[in-house]
Amino acid sequence: MYSGFLIAFCYIYVTYGLTTQEYDFIVVGVGSGGSIMAARLSEPPNNWTVLALDRGAAPHPQQQQDDDLSGLHDPNYFSIAQNYLLNRLVRNPRYYGIGGTAMINGMTAVAPSRNLLDQLWPDGWKWNDLFPYMLKMQNHYCYYLPSALTGITEEDCKLWHGQSGPVDIAPPLYNQMPELLHEMMKECDQNVGFMNDYDNPNKQYGCYFQQQFRSPLNRSDPDSPTVRESTWHAYLDGISRTNLQILDSATVLKLIFDENETTECIGVLYEYKGNIYKALVKKEVILSAGVFDTPKLLQLSGVGPKEWLEPLGVPVVADNSYVGQNLIDQMALYMAFETTEDIPSLPWGADTSGWLLNSGLNKNNNWTDIQIYSYSKYPVLTLDFPITGYDPVLAYSQPPISFITFLVFNTQPDARGQIKIQSLSPYDRPQIDHGWHELTEYDISNLQYGVNFIRNMSTNTNWGKKYIKKELYPGNRYDGSDDLHRRLNMCSAYHQAGTCSIGKCTDNQARVIGIQNVRVCDVSLFPTQLNVNPTYTLYSMCEKVADLVKSQYA
Repeated sequence: MYSGFLIAFCYIYVTYGLTTQEYDFIVVGVGSGGSIMAARLSEPPNNWTVLALDRGAAPHPQQQQDDDLSGLHDPNYFSIAQNYLLNRLVRNPRYYGIGGTAMINGMTAVAPSRNLLDQLWPDGWKWNDLFPYMLKMQNHYCYYLPSALTGITEEDCKLWHGQSGPVDIAPPLYNQMPELLHEMMKECDQNVGFMNDYDNPNKQYGCYFQQQFRSPLNRSDPDSPTVRESTWHAYLDGISRTNLQILDSATVLKLIFDENETTECIGVLYEYKGNIYKALVKKEVILSAGVFDTPKLLQLSGVGPKEWLEPLGVPVVADNSYVGQNLIDQMALYMAFETTEDIPSLPWGADTSGWLLNSGLNKNNNWTDIQIYSYSKYPVLTLDFPITGYDPVLAYSQPPISFITFLVFNTQPDARGQIKIQSLSPYDRPQIDHGWHELTEYDISNLQYGVNFIRNMSTNTNWGKKYIKKELYPGNRYDGSDDLHRRLNMCSAYHQAGTCSIGKCTDNQARVIGIQNVRVCDVSLFPTQLNVNPTYTLYSMCEKVADLVKSQYA
């Protein structure tokens, strides 16, 4: 009854009884992108009035601690059945709450390939366009730790890294890593090359120890404990501005358009503590609701493919065929190997090393298209372990098995999916289709290349002969069938992007095409998938979008 009233209210809304407020900007979503936008648009000297609305809960006292990939904050977004996965559903963890998915992600701080941006991204968004914002957002450890430890020269530190930005980037915990991991990287250095600094665009191929978006408690101590660094903490936490209002537990129901200028957005309707509010905007609404909820809100508001909206009875404001299209998600696959010696449990980030590789399958790509992580001791066979549970062999064997796990990513898949609303209710989940129905030969071969790379390293290198006993997983679990391993266990890397891509869904300034006064800044804006984790690039993009807004209205 209550939700039915809200739905009706959204489409035959009456202004009587509404509390109306007016702001310069309204930011929808206070996650990774929205935190940056709310902070930058409300800062001096402009001091614009900003209302930031988030559907999720307020930050909790331990908000900088590492949260799980499931729990009370997860809205349980699953895909429809995917044919290639034998009709399995793909799990897509989110974090509904202030801080967004940065409260649960892997915190990997890695720059995208310069070659990829320069060749695939539109003008205005190539490497040289984003690089100043990469510097602006970060405070890098190479400025306060000696180069003898970091391997980054003083010259390269100043050239490729920022010092005064709000977001801390913490070093790998070199001194806490076991010899097994150090020797693995030494072996890699001989074969494919080791990267002390994978953010240096002159060398973005090889293996590395992972740096993270974490804040050290003692910067001068390379072994210092660290806490999670989200953009909420970096940009907004502790800031008090009379011109900035942040509301949690506030669900935006739809965008409001002018009765006469029907494509001009004039604000939003939102529900807060059981009441409906109307917030008007003088300048723009910024959508930072994420890869699923940004296209969902646009479609609920009548902006999207006409053929999707009309059957649901949504009045079409703008027939933008790209809203909800172009969902691109990196594919992930686990492997596990028994080791000759026990690997101790290590702090988060102390055991993570990896590779950026080029499969050579796409001759037009001069950037990496495979990413591999290694973890010292992680008893799971898929990132969806909150659903599947720990693997009995890895987790519960007696006596315990010593093992190391690897996670292979296809970072540049061919597969494309879509996001579309299923009803008129803003509280319903959208339909998510990853497009993993019939994978291309490239997508299959890319994952197999990564699997073969790990197998070769574990059997044919000096490191493998010293430390690896045998392959545990997939091993012989599927009668040696790598095809069955993929179909039964391939999962999302949780790096979804592209559902309101710049240059198609939006113009080159990130403004939604077909309507006025609405701009996007979250991973839905990505025009392509990246060759690495998306967070570093997202932070830089939103810094640039904030500058675009400022230059338009200053």
